Amino acid sequence: MTTNAFTQSAVCHQDVLDSATPTTPLAARTGRPRWIVTMVAVVLMAIGLSWPASTAGAAVAGQTVLVSGSSWAPQYASGGADLNVYSNGACMGSATCNIDGSGTYGPRWQCTELAQRWANVAWGEPAIWMGDAESAWTDGPKLAKPLIQHPNGGSDAPQFGDLLVFAGTSSDPSGHIAVVSGVSASSVKIVEQNWNSAGGATLPISGTTMPARSLGGGRGSLTILGWPDQHPRRNPCRSSTPQRP
Repeated sequence: MTTNAFTQSAVCHQDVLDSATPTTPLAARTGRPRWIVTMVAVVLMAIGLSWPASTAGAAVAGQTVLVSGSSWAPQYASGGADLNVYSNGACMGSATCNIDGSGTYGPRWQCTELAQRWANVAWGEPAIWMGDAESAWTDGPKLAKPLIQHPNGGSDAPQFGDLLVFAGTSSDPSGHIAVVSGVSASSVKIVEQNWNSAGGATLPISGTTMPARSLGGGRGSLTILGWPDQHPRRNPCRSSTPQRP
């Protein structure tokens, strides 16, 4: 079926990522078969331990939330992961200015901080692994758990959870990175930090090609390199674009 304006259910989102049912968020987050998760949980309980909580931890007190994690990634946020999109305040749009110093996932609240936080929670990637935003495209495949490059205009369109990587320019050499939060036949919805106070956007797509995104203010535009993720997969929520094997 073709989805309309991001009306996909949480079930659809979860299936896209790992084909686990939405009632098994723990199996989804670990990527392990459910019977293994169950056996490990039983053993931990027997010896008085519990399954470790997500390394993302609780929401950051005193910070402005632009988009709540529960609104764009409910299956992960419900497990205790902090996937809120935070404002970079007076430093909004700057690649070198951060209103809250540096944290577990890098400078707060740069675009790379959200991308690394998501990759850690969803795929178990290191807390910090990219330099600037653009480098995620080439650094991702070198990880111990490699990210697969899906080039803009290639054989498949973005899906929920993909990282959307923008190339740098002379006016913005760091580029930009966002997380795909929804898809339709003609649009891609993203969440992002350090772009503007909306915390997200809806970008156009035609087939598997996304046009460059304007920086505004006569500063040109950023070309979208592609959308890396950890696993090749099919998207059961869409049939209007080529599917991943």
